[in-house]
Amino acid sequence: MSLKRLWEVRKGLFAAMRPKTMFYVFVWVLAGYRLVDHTISALALLNALVSAIMDGSIMIHNNIVDAEHDLKKFERDPNRTDKRFAFDHPEEMKLF
Repeated sequence: MSLKRLWEVRKGLFAAMRPKTMFYVFVWVLAGYRLVDHTISALALLNALVSAIMDGSIMIHNNIVDAEHDLKKFERDPNRTDKRFAFDHPEEMKLF
């Protein structure tokens, strides 16, 4: 696999995890700890990080399961290139 192809796959996997959603999960978990305990401990940071990673993993699974349905959305709107990644790279998605 060429370096350029590897970069495209990594970039696509990162986008498939929906980093904005992962960030929101991280922030809201920390906010919940802050409301209850008024401090942010190492346990709170670890819990927020694990929750964000789990959210990204769920998004990858959703992309794998909905690949064919998302391809239909891409056919209706060809500008939505993010909807094609799971269909074009099934092996990479399942290895993640």
